[in-house]
Amino acid sequence: KAAGRATEFEIFTPDATEMAFLADLDATHPAYIARHLFDTDITQTPKLVTTAYQHQNAAKLLLVKGAIDYVVRDGEILITIAEPDVPELEAIGGTGD
Repeated sequence: KAAGRATEFEIFTPDATEMAFLADLDATHPAYIARHLFDTDITQTPKLVTTAYQHQNAAKLLLVKGAIDYVVRDGEILITIAEPDVPELEAIGGTGD
């Protein structure tokens, strides 16, 4: 995103905080998003996805990781995945990893 080349990538696997970075037009680095890194509202993921694509700050395919995972292609949420949910795996990158 910072280099203006996000759309050149085929796939990106962000979490909710990284989505907040992609959707924040003023942030040049994830540490500078408008909201605190640990205060990202994961229920806003669909809105963040829409904003990131509107401003060409997302790869063609996103696999957004979280309590609910989102598979997104060119701004369209294709599917959400809520299971399995294994909290013990979250510390090592999430169930989907």
